[in-house]
Amino acid sequence: MDNQILKFASALYFILAIGYNVVSLVRRDMNRPPLAPTEPVQAIVMMSLLYVIYASGSVLGRIAWTALIAVFVLLIARFGIYRHLVGYTPDDYSSLIAWATAIAINAYGVLVLCLGLVL
Repeated sequence: MDNQILKFASALYFILAIGYNVVSLVRRDMNRPPLAPTEPVQAIVMMSLLYVIYASGSVLGRIAWTALIAVFVLLIARFGIYRHLVGYTPDDYSSLIAWATAIAINAYGVLVLCLGLVL
């Protein structure tokens, strides 16, 4: 896979994840239920920080960057996929589509970030 395509695919993950949480925050601010039980402000800050770490790969060095991204992949798998899968209750999500979208975005993130680790 071309390195530029992989960088774009990874950046797209962060955009989707941050965007999902921005929509959730806007819904909450409009006195509507958020998309998911995740605290949107914390998620936006965390995803932004993680994107900065991801984008600073050349500054950190390959070993440090790889270690941080590997930890990040594990966190996404645990809190972005597993938590949503086993923690589903209709009261916690605005809809079944919101629940499935959260899982899909994070599964996509795990996939592209893993590809970045092995390629």
